Amino acid sequence: MSLIGTDQHFILAAIMMAVVALSFWVERFRWGHLISGTLITILSGLLLSNLKIIPFSAPAYGFVQTYPLMLAIPLLLFRADLRRLWKEGGRVLAVFCLGAVGTLTGVLVAAAVINLEAVEAKVAGMFAGSFIGGSMNFVAVSKVVNLEDPATFTLAIAADNLSSAVVMMVLIALPAYSLSKKFFNYKEEEHVSSEGADASHHNSEINIQGLAISLGTAAVLVVLSQAIASLMNQESYAILVLTLLSLLIANFAPKLVDAMRGDYDVGVYFMSLFFVTIGAGADVGILIEQGGAVFAFMLIAVSLHLIIVLLFGKLFGFTLPEIMTGSNACVLGPTTAMAVAASRGWNHLVIPAVLSGVFGYAIGTFLGVGVFEFLS
Repeated sequence: MSLIGTDQHFILAAIMMAVVALSFWVERFRWGHLISGTLITILSGLLLSNLKIIPFSAPAYGFVQTYPLMLAIPLLLFRADLRRLWKEGGRVLAVFCLGAVGTLTGVLVAAAVINLEAVEAKVAGMFAGSFIGGSMNFVAVSKVVNLEDPATFTLAIAADNLSSAVVMMVLIALPAYSLSKKFFNYKEEEHVSSEGADASHHNSEINIQGLAISLGTAAVLVVLSQAIASLMNQESYAILVLTLLSLLIANFAPKLVDAMRGDYDVGVYFMSLFFVTIGAGADVGILIEQGGAVFAFMLIAVSLHLIIVLLFGKLFGFTLPEIMTGSNACVLGPTTAMAVAASRGWNHLVIPAVLSGVFGYAIGTFLGVGVFEFLS
């Protein structure tokens, strides 16, 4: 019995919103940025539920996992202009595609080596989606494949966050080692530039009219996607239809997208609320009992991604900054890839980093579901 009951909806909503606010606040600090806001929200929810402060399940969680989550997907995709990607993505996009091949290879090899029993195809699809564009795809694939066990989901998302740390540490460390400098013929002064530093992929100047257009459009697309999926008798694939409709708006309704404000930021916020509910639904006892295999699965997948990107990137003549940026965009998404490129002074790679990461948003869910279908 928890301190706060399952029917105390507003109190639970306030706690979830406070946890999300805390996660964004601590990311201002270096240690918080390294941990990541996503992991902070999940761990906070897990701690609160396992200390019996909030329940493991509640109607408020179900609301978040249904409505804000569905709205988050189009809100995060409205800036995925694929035409701009082809024009400006360049060599970084090519490395991204190489990384996607590495991810798919790694996930399939991990599935052959590690036995996750009934959830193997689902977890493999979720990791495939996440390692091709970021955590948004992880969540989308989990909804499509109907992974209902919160303990398994929390294990997988924890492993997903660990993979982010592993990839980040490896990629950031590469330019510091003389062996990697020699292997890639890397000279830092040849790659630092001042051009192309402006890579904002969403308009952060929020106003009520633009926000209303963003939310209204997203809500209409959610309703349409569910109606289309129902007509096809494939209700579980509504998210795939929603992704496709969102991409159509992003690429063929530029005036509508230009009128939007706050779409990306609100999408991130809704996704953060979802992560709190996932952490809250996980029993620590089950996590300890079942965690080893999921983490081993993730390590195999990420290791093969890195090996393929580094070796074939060198073989095809890509530079170390291009390899680092493309791999980063593939596994971690546009924001992290952009930040690392800018911090290194590779300003000419900032825009390709963002565009490649957003391309991952567009294709990752489809590829993740494809892996699930192949292994089922």
